[in-house]
Amino acid sequence: MTHATRFVAVAVLAALAVGAPVQAQTPEIDALRVRAEAGDAAAQYNLGNMYSLGQGVPQDDAEAVRWWRLAADQGVAEAQFDLGASFATGRGVEQDNVRTDLWFSLASLRMSGAARNTAVRYIDNVESQMTSFEIAEVARLVREWEASHRSGDQPNGAYEYRLLATTRTSTMEREMNEAAGLGYRFQGVMGGGTAFGGSELVTIMMRGASTAGRFSYRLLATNQTSTMQEEMQEAGNKGYDYRGLTVYKSEFGGDEVIVIMENDNDAPAVRYEFLLLATSRTSTLQKELTDAGQQGFESVGLSVGQTYFSGDEVLAVVRRTLPQ
Repeated sequence: MTHATRFVAVAVLAALAVGAPVQAQTPEIDALRVRAEAGDAAAQYNLGNMYSLGQGVPQDDAEAVRWWRLAADQGVAEAQFDLGASFATGRGVEQDNVRTDLWFSLASLRMSGAARNTAVRYIDNVESQMTSFEIAEVARLVREWEASHRSGDQPNGAYEYRLLATTRTSTMEREMNEAAGLGYRFQGVMGGGTAFGGSELVTIMMRGASTAGRFSYRLLATNQTSTMQEEMQEAGNKGYDYRGLTVYKSEFGGDEVIVIMENDNDAPAVRYEFLLLATSRTSTLQKELTDAGQQGFESVGLSVGQTYFSGDEVLAVVRRTLPQ
């Protein structure tokens, strides 16, 4: 199937999916999501396709674009092409000729044969509607993208890591954003006891091909789940997405729920709605997850810990995309 044919098929199938009942997510989809969230470019691209088509997940153009963008940033030509098509038609993003030209151009550099010819034809079409200034701007953006992603297309490109450890959550948020300003991106969070008998919050940041300053972070910390949901929703309204969850014994002796939220400053604006489910009974959690799933929420995080009010609890984070 050519890229042009595939995009038409995606558009038709997505249109047919509107109004269809939400499909139950399977272990295979959950496994795909885990790989995608871990940075697997192929999984990110495939998950984007599933959201675009509504296959196994609720049809969601904005989510499709989000996952395609992550894969495209790792040099996946098909994801770059689909991003170009999204910007061309305004599906999941605002229609933008410059972004259309940019992503089709990047895709064409990684394609060959008929696929490349299709991308070039689309480039010619969109550039016929652009000014010479806009075309020059695209050429500049392509050069900048290639310069900042030179290691991104290499299967074994080098990565740098930064381990952040502190007893103060306010210090951790500041250090995370300082690292993000240097091109690092959040990878994981854990709270626990140290060899010295204290308790520290630890995060791992990784730097590869990401542009410096692309990501920004909020660290939310509270011993009340209702307060945490309010803070997550406030961040979600500003485009922050969930990235990590842990339970941490703070320096003041209490147990706190810690949630890491991330904003992609280069991605199209997306707003999220979050629910934080907390219970000591798995049967109750099953019912709450089922109810949330019927409302279009998908599971994005899970942790077990001892909270301040209820003792040992299972914590689950679910999310759905809000209309733009």
